Amino acid sequence: MLRYLAPNKPGVYRLSYTTYGASSPEKSDVGMVYVTVVAKGSNRDPQPRAVTARVAPGEQAETRVPLSGVDPDGDRVRLVDVDSPKDPQVNASLSASGTSIMVSASSAAKPGEYSVDYTVRDDFDSVAVGKLRILVIASDEKSSAPVASTDYVRMVPSSAQPAAVRPLDNDIDPAHGKLSIVSVVPNVPGSKDSAEYKKLAARVDLADLKKGNVSIAPDKDIGTVSYRYTIKSSVSSSTADGLIVVQTSERVGAQAPRVDDTVLNVRDRAALSGGGVDVVTDKVRWSTGDLSSLKLSLWAQTPRTIGPMATRSLGSTTRMVILLSLNSPGATLPGKRFRATGF
Repeated sequence: MLRYLAPNKPGVYRLSYTTYGASSPEKSDVGMVYVTVVAKGSNRDPQPRAVTARVAPGEQAETRVPLSGVDPDGDRVRLVDVDSPKDPQVNASLSASGTSIMVSASSAAKPGEYSVDYTVRDDFDSVAVGKLRILVIASDEKSSAPVASTDYVRMVPSSAQPAAVRPLDNDIDPAHGKLSIVSVVPNVPGSKDSAEYKKLAARVDLADLKKGNVSIAPDKDIGTVSYRYTIKSSVSSSTADGLIVVQTSERVGAQAPRVDDTVLNVRDRAALSGGGVDVVTDKVRWSTGDLSSLKLSLWAQTPRTIGPMATRSLGSTTRMVILLSLNSPGATLPGKRFRATGF
């Protein structure tokens, strides 16, 4: 994903980016992205996406509506309304947070597809309509198992920092419950008494497993190993297995931190001028770096550094859109320093 903070002057801007192979960073190529910056005052309607919700008779499900990246001008988009299905046995309404739609079906609802419209509005009062497909499934289909993905981690031999992995970020629960990690074990043949099993098990730190975090220590040997993890749904109690594949290689490219955006609704704004809003906890990930070494600051607003990662909130501000910058003062790879940004 590419995020671009537009300059004040309208025009067409060319951005270049470089891609490289995960195992061969020396093999790279350069691509181009052209961005058209329009003049202030011009506005285009949002382009909401089609959304699909699944619900069983007698149950309720929450479906999150994508509101980021749906406006061609980059404006903030709000979910303002959703139509009612023609069948009275099926209902759709906005959630309390205003970012998702609650869908329910009575026990008498018949399996099938129901289609309704939902409405979004941008900051300039331009409205657009998206499509919500409601799939009422048969009762015997509602206990479907979660979907676990494979997570990949790349490390250099004898790295100074362990790799942090959040497997649940890529996993899905069709029952719309909360997923949790039940176990993480080495994916090797043989019993727990084997030397390879004990060696891989010693590299895993599961102290923060309840929060979905898995830490894997580096190894001096080059090669690829894997771990099998089991997830469980809080609604259906169904389980599924996924893999964490760890590759140790001398040819590992730079891996920058990742920052998730912080979105405030009307009720959250009071906290911004009070005790501040947390923009760090569970929103910053760096699989091969030390989070405590990052510095948090406002982008291009003030040269004053907000503080280290222990400072987890920003206080009063008059702007509703703030671009944050996370910088690594030291290098985790020879000659490499990193910067990550979040809104």
